[in-house]
Amino acid sequence: MPLLQDLRYAIRTLRQSPAFTIVAVLCLALGIGANTAIFSLVDAALLRMLPVVQPERLAVIRNVDERGRQGISFSYPAFAYLRAHTRSAAVFAYAGIGLNLSSGGLGNFTDAPSGELVSDNFFSVLGVQPVLGRGFMAADETTAVISYRHWQSRFHSDPGIVGRNIALNGLPFTVIGVNPPRFFGVEVGRSPDVYVPLTMCDRLSAGSPRLSRPNNFWLDMMARLNAGMTPDRAKAEMNVAYYQSLAEQVRNLRPNSMRFLQKRQIGLEEGGKGRSPLRQAFGTPLAILMAVVGLVLLIACANVANLLLARANARRKEIAVRLALGAGRARLLRQFLTESVTLSVVGGTLGLLFTYWSAGALAGFLTKSVLDVAPDARLFGFTLAVSILTGLLFGCAPALQATNPDLTPALKNDTARGTPGKRLILGDFLVAGQVAVSLLLLIGAGLFIRTLGNLRNLDMGFRADDVLLVSLNPGLSRYTPERTRSFYAQLLDSVTALPGVRSASLADRPLLSGAYIDGLSVEGHAARPGEEPSVSIKIVTPHFFETMGIPLHLGRDFSALDRSGAPKVAIINETIAREFFTDGNTGGSPAGNPGGKPVGNPVGKHIGLGGPTDMEIVGVIADTKYRDIRAPVPNTIYLPADQAQAMSAERTLHVRTFSDPGNIAAAVREQIRALDKNLPAKVSVFSELVDENLVEERLIATLSGFFGALALLLAAVGLYGVMAYNVQRRKREIGIRMSLGADRGAVLRMAMRDCLLMVAAGIVIGVPASLWLSKLVVHQLFGVTQGDGLTIAAATLLLTVVAALAGYLPARRASRVDPLIALRYE
Repeated sequence: MPLLQDLRYAIRTLRQSPAFTIVAVLCLALGIGANTAIFSLVDAALLRMLPVVQPERLAVIRNVDERGRQGISFSYPAFAYLRAHTRSAAVFAYAGIGLNLSSGGLGNFTDAPSGELVSDNFFSVLGVQPVLGRGFMAADETTAVISYRHWQSRFHSDPGIVGRNIALNGLPFTVIGVNPPRFFGVEVGRSPDVYVPLTMCDRLSAGSPRLSRPNNFWLDMMARLNAGMTPDRAKAEMNVAYYQSLAEQVRNLRPNSMRFLQKRQIGLEEGGKGRSPLRQAFGTPLAILMAVVGLVLLIACANVANLLLARANARRKEIAVRLALGAGRARLLRQFLTESVTLSVVGGTLGLLFTYWSAGALAGFLTKSVLDVAPDARLFGFTLAVSILTGLLFGCAPALQATNPDLTPALKNDTARGTPGKRLILGDFLVAGQVAVSLLLLIGAGLFIRTLGNLRNLDMGFRADDVLLVSLNPGLSRYTPERTRSFYAQLLDSVTALPGVRSASLADRPLLSGAYIDGLSVEGHAARPGEEPSVSIKIVTPHFFETMGIPLHLGRDFSALDRSGAPKVAIINETIAREFFTDGNTGGSPAGNPGGKPVGNPVGKHIGLGGPTDMEIVGVIADTKYRDIRAPVPNTIYLPADQAQAMSAERTLHVRTFSDPGNIAAAVREQIRALDKNLPAKVSVFSELVDENLVEERLIATLSGFFGALALLLAAVGLYGVMAYNVQRRKREIGIRMSLGADRGAVLRMAMRDCLLMVAAGIVIGVPASLWLSKLVVHQLFGVTQGDGLTIAAATLLLTVVAALAGYLPARRASRVDPLIALRYE
């Protein structure tokens, strides 16, 4: 077959030029591998369908406002009613839950796996068949299905796992199934280890019941549409059922909850890809990175195109002879493109190794949970398609130029008379383009790196250094409220007494991790029509502000006297003080004090949580960041732990140390074991939490910086190759110049002039292009403008220095040519 003949000839030809082949393949491997690695993330996080039966018929059910935005979760009564009265689809529900797993008869261990509460029809509606055992049925209660990964890691792939007993939160459960290897649930980036029936929620969770409360919105829902049913028809039916459920629950709903829910409606979204917070958080960063690696591949293609142009110029006589003997131009074009595609496919194969090495590490940027980036047919297909298209892209221009030679000079072998080839004008343009694209990537990387630096150096209102965090939840071990309070009091006393501990306190959750939200009522403040002030609630123990380094501007900290039964107290942040307690109570900062400390003294005034103003303000603390470092500081109120009605027994121990907090982690664990050896504890440092909050910025800054450096390297290689070819082409000319009296400096300047002209052309193109394209990413920047002069100047200087060095090496070699040898050059 002609194609096989072309392939064999291409392989023989490439083997005869090992240096050319190795350089070309490495350039392509880097370019294609970068694209494949980022695509593996894009596919896993944004594109891949759920591994279930007919995922295209799944829909996500959301509780949205009139404009279809601001979706919230559902209560269990709302789910039960919607499931029972929906005929157009099968509705199922799920929610996360904290679990404490004890082994039963499978060895001595205690673990805190990721748990998921699911309705009894969860697996059947999805069409997921466990590899061992079965899924849930309506009558199941104390049963559990575990993930394949957890079965392997915790239970060592025990084939007899089905039917074995475990304890979850102190209750006996029976394992009835093991999920398929690639089923991670319905939320991308979150892979539950243990699934339990939804009806076990109240028995597994400490605190107030959730199943019977229509005011508790905690469930997420999805549905499988019946065959032939459209989303619009299903949504209409669900909205009828939704408003009927509100009418039935009106007596059990608080008035403000009823008004809030009546303004909302059911919305359906495509659910075949599952729910994914990653899409909203990382959709834009991943799109930016795909564009970046696409440009890196373009630079790699330009490099290989330059190599092929030089190689084709050296093969002019071979091509002329073949044409003179009757070979058609189309036949030669096919041969050259076969060589190009062969190079590209080999480069793509090596690029897959780069993907294997990097994909797992890249996935770690997106989520600490499991993201399925294992190579599959889609990834191989993408790599093959990119390899073939890349081969055609960089191979077309050299093939067209090589197969259209001037036959007479080529057959007369003019190279013997000292003209080893013509100037590669196309090659010069390609190098200028490489420089422009590299500069564009370097400027973009600089902007993202400066953004990350600005956010890291931002004053967050607290000190994040030298703080150890320990997350605990005695409620999972079925502690009573009294025993929980006693446990935390003993733990605080023992940890505070440890050497190296400066202070310690407890909070419901750390700063930057969110908080409970409720309505805010302020003594003497009448809400305007349509105004519904809200507040973020944080529950803390005394010394929390000292531990986190938060300044107390007015009043006092909480004390041991602020306990249950004592008058209720609260500490507010400056944002609340400025908005509600300025002179004249105008509802905002006075013109002469924008953003400053509050005018007037809120201490002694009273506030409430959407109801009676029954809490006395005893202090005002500095504003701190709440959930997102970029976001404005919200209204925040701090309540003493002994007075607050917490939704769970979970607390985070904050320990400020005199040195590296990791040094006392083992000692803190020992104190916890001394109190309860079976209670799991998650230990981390606060700086890791800050990094998690900046994960999007770290992803873009790190990878854009890496790929920018890679682009710079590839551009330098391309420039070096063109300069080396030009020096070789002009070797006889250089010999003549030097024999007529030109010194080495003149030859060096002549060669460097060509180099710097190509670099200057690239800069002239790259800078305006960067100014225009940076408009597309302006929302990703912080504290730096899209046309930042310092970043542009630094990137331009770096590129010029590297490019000049790449051009200097061939130019220096040209200046050291021996004229006698050059004049005899053939």
